[in-house]
Amino acid sequence: MKPTEKKWVKVLALAMSLPTTIFACAWAIWHLVEAEYISRLVGFIILLAIVLNTLILMVVYALKNRRKD
Repeated sequence: MKPTEKKWVKVLALAMSLPTTIFACAWAIWHLVEAEYISRLVGFIILLAIVLNTLILMVVYALKNRRKD
């Protein structure tokens, strides 16, 4: 693996796992809402927090790796 490719592995891994993360979290939250452990609003906030955290991590890793050239 080239050094330029190696530095983007974290960003690529997060980008590829984002759809699976959204699906798995939505599925789990849906079951929690159906069982009335959490409200629909709390479930939405949790899902939004997970997705935003993943997107922020992708941007942080990309900006950090951009400077390593």
